[in-house]
Amino acid sequence: MIPIVVKHKSMTPGLQQIAFGIGDIDSNPDMLKIFWYCRDHGVIPNVTVNGWGITEEWAEALAGVCGAVAVSRYNDKDVCFDAVKKLTDAGLKQVNIHQLVSKETYYNCIDTINSKIENDPRLEELNAIVFLSLKQKGRGWAYHTLPQEDYDFLISKCLDNWLKFGFDSCSCHKFLDFIDRHQKYHVLRDILKEQSEPCESTCFSIYINVDSEIFPCSFCEGSVPPCGITHDFIQDVWFSDPIKKFRNKLLKGGRICPIYEI
Repeated sequence: MIPIVVKHKSMTPGLQQIAFGIGDIDSNPDMLKIFWYCRDHGVIPNVTVNGWGITEEWAEALAGVCGAVAVSRYNDKDVCFDAVKKLTDAGLKQVNIHQLVSKETYYNCIDTINSKIENDPRLEELNAIVFLSLKQKGRGWAYHTLPQEDYDFLISKCLDNWLKFGFDSCSCHKFLDFIDRHQKYHVLRDILKEQSEPCESTCFSIYINVDSEIFPCSFCEGSVPPCGITHDFIQDVWFSDPIKKFRNKLLKGGRICPIYEI
């Protein structure tokens, strides 16, 4: 169980949300207790799941406590789409699909978009498709970055069909490159750029792993020395040497990821 520090005297009172990640929904028997602990202390829990094992009972439980739930799409789209339907049927308004963008998952990306365009009933109340850029870490070593022209096609397809979509902050510069080059969308350019946020790690977000070690983001684990709270979050973490070093490098580089080539 992750020790939640939302009411720790050293934690900034500006903390509003925690984004949790889990594989199978029953991987952590204390998950719902953790979520309700957050709610009871004024913090909104959100979670990303893989879709397996999402029953109507689980959907109702998540809808009752979470602000948002994202379902990761893998090769078996039915697992994802069925989970989305159960969650939206349970009354959850903020249900997204997380779709990895890479050469190997490109046709899954197209299929997810087409399924929404073609009105798959399971996606009727879907909030948005969120595209996640590849980071070559862990299982990601077997995948390859999607060329910009293919990425452009995905975004054009969404915009042309007025689909709600989003992307992780890692992808922001790739999206900005797209929107700056395509005159077709010049009317929307300023609005879209205003809503696009590049990497915010160590600027206004942080990652805590299951061992309570702290890194700029989850993909930095193993690449940046960890921090831990011993007394004061601001001094022990926010202004620690590893975090300051990452933040300075990030800001000097225009908030382009200093670790991975996206």
